[in-house]
Amino acid sequence: MAAITVTVMAPASPKSRLFSLTKVIPAVHRGIEEVKRREILSHINVTFVDTEESAIIAPVEAFKIIREGRQNVFLGPVGDYALSPVGRYAPFWNIPIVTPGGFSHDFKVFRKSEYPTLIRTGPSFDSVTAFIDHEILQQYGWRKISLLYDKDDRGLFKGFDYLMGSAFVVQLRENSIDLHYEIKPSLLHQTMNYTKTLVEDVGGKFGASVTSCVLRAQTMPPVLWVLVTAGVFVAAEVRTSLRMIAMAPAFPRGRMFSLTKIMPAINLGIEEVERRGVLPNHRINLTVVDTEESAIVGPVRFFNVIHQQGGKINLFLGPVEDYTLSPVGGYAPYWNAPILTPGGFSHDFKEKRQVEYKTLTRIGPGFDSAARFLVDEVMKMHHWKRVSLIYDSDDRGLFNGYDYLLGSAFINYFKKSLGSEVKFEILTPKYADILMDTVGNKFSGITTGGNRNSPVLLAFPCHSAVLL
Repeated sequence: MAAITVTVMAPASPKSRLFSLTKVIPAVHRGIEEVKRREILSHINVTFVDTEESAIIAPVEAFKIIREGRQNVFLGPVGDYALSPVGRYAPFWNIPIVTPGGFSHDFKVFRKSEYPTLIRTGPSFDSVTAFIDHEILQQYGWRKISLLYDKDDRGLFKGFDYLMGSAFVVQLRENSIDLHYEIKPSLLHQTMNYTKTLVEDVGGKFGASVTSCVLRAQTMPPVLWVLVTAGVFVAAEVRTSLRMIAMAPAFPRGRMFSLTKIMPAINLGIEEVERRGVLPNHRINLTVVDTEESAIVGPVRFFNVIHQQGGKINLFLGPVEDYTLSPVGGYAPYWNAPILTPGGFSHDFKEKRQVEYKTLTRIGPGFDSAARFLVDEVMKMHHWKRVSLIYDSDDRGLFNGYDYLLGSAFINYFKKSLGSEVKFEILTPKYADILMDTVGNKFSGITTGGNRNSPVLLAFPCHSAVLL
C-alpha cells in the first residue's frame, strides 16, 4: 500500500502560540498512532515545517515541499496570514488543506472561488460576531455602534484582534448598522486615557444615549489600509547566459502594460543592447509569463519559473500590476532575484522598502507623488482641512484596483502630512446622495472660496483625481 505523505505547517515560535509546533506535534503523532492502530492507514510519512507566522515563508516552504516529491495533504498553515496564500495556491497543486485555523470571515466568503481545497476544522470569527449581533445588539435594539481597537494579538496568533474586528465590521455592515470605528495606538498602552476616550469618543461624538458598544479589537478593514514594503535593486550576477523573465497579463490587451504592448519594447531593448555591445559575450534568454492579472496565478507561475531555471534568474521584468507584484516582490529576495518594473504604483511599496521588497526597483511614477501634489500644492495653499473622498471600483482599463490604490495613497499621505482623518465612501454609486447628504448636510454646506473651514470633496471616478 502506498504511503500517505502529510506535511504539518505551523510556527515554531513563539511556543505559546495557540497552534505552535510545540503544541501540535504531540497531537499529530498521537493521531497517526490511532489511525495505524485502527488499521485505517498503515503507512504515513509526516514532515513538520516552521512557517514563522509569515505570509512569505509559508508559501515558499509549501512550494519547496511540492517540488521535492509526492504530497498528499497539508495540515496547516494555522495562522490566517500564512494560510491565505498557501490556501490559494493549493488548488493548483490539487492538495487538500486541513487546518484548525482560518478564523477570518474571508475563508468562508471565498470558500468556493479561492479556497476550494481548504477544510477548516475549528471555530471562526463569524460565529462570534453572529452571536454578538443576534444575541446582544438585536435583543437590545442597538443600531449605532462605536468600535475601538488596539494591535495586541493576545498571544493567540498574529493579527487576532485585527481579524476579529474585521469580521465584526463586515457583519454589522451587512445588517445596515451605523458603524463608527476609531484607530487607537493601543488600548493597553500605559498612557492610554480610558476616561477621556470614552467621554469624548463615545459620549461626545455619539451623544448622551447609551447605544455604544466598545470592543478591544483592531478593526480597520483591509480594504482601507494595507502596509507593505518596497526595496532597492540588487545587481544580477553576470553569466554567459543571462536569464530574463517578463511577467505581465496577456489579456485584456488594452491594459496599460499588457504583453501585447510591452513585448515590442522589450525586444527592441534587447536588440539595442546587443547592437551597442553593452554585454559582450553574453546571450539574453527571455521567457514570457502571463500573470493573468492574478495575485494567485502570478506567484504560482513565478514559483514554476524559479524551479525550471534552478533558482538562477538574472532579472524579472514585472509583474506590473500591484496586486500581482506584491506577493512576487515579497518572495523574490529568497532567490536574490531582482525585479525591475514600471508598476508598483501604490504608496505601500515605498513605506517599508527595506523590509519585504529588497530586490525591487520601480522605474515609473507612484500614486504617492499625486497625493503629495494634492495635499502640499493644493490643499495647504487653500488651507483646506476637511476632506471627503469617494471612489468606485472601475479600473478604467488601466490595471486592477486603479481607483482604490490611488484613493488609499491620498488617505495615507493626508493623514501623515496633516494629522487628520479623511471622510471616505467605499464603492458607492449614488454620487448624488453623497453630494447632498454627506457634503451638503453633514459638512454643513460647501463654499468655493479659500476658506480654511470649507469642506473639500475628492472624487476618483475618472482617470485622474478631481478636486471640487
